[in-house]
Amino acid sequence: MLNYMFLRQDISKKELSKIYNEFKDKLSPLNLEKKFARQKYSYDDKTNPLWYTFKNNEADFIKKFIEKIGLSNFENKITLSLLPVGYSLPDHTDFGRRTVIIIPILGYDAPVIIENEEVFYKDSPLLMDASKIHSVPTHTQDRIGIQISFKQSFKKIIEKINA
Repeated sequence: MLNYMFLRQDISKKELSKIYNEFKDKLSPLNLEKKFARQKYSYDDKTNPLWYTFKNNEADFIKKFIEKIGLSNFENKITLSLLPVGYSLPDHTDFGRRTVIIIPILGYDAPVIIENEEVFYKDSPLLMDASKIHSVPTHTQDRIGIQISFKQSFKKIIEKINA
């Protein structure tokens, strides 16, 4: 079984850019130092993304997307993320989520590497098993996206989407 799947859903880049412009000033560093240290990952200031978690009354456009793909019954967390130019994320598994949908907004010129496979998804939302080892290499633009996190397994999310 693959550890990822492209979601072939149309999603308006204009709406995504609007969300980014509305919330970009709320981004703040996601403190991964303790989590990375606990898992013995390499960590420095160039591996710390900026992050904003949407409140319940925000991001209606993304909530409609979640509903459209059949996942609105699953508890989720919607975040705006920015990995600045020149930053990277070393090999890791995610904390607090088992599955994630990443919707690229801007700067996805470099792949995510999932279990040693380069996966490019510049124009498509990516459903990914966040419990598998993955990384993001250094890139040439700010990497801005929406992330939708789920505690359910990748397999369970795939089954629901395909139902």
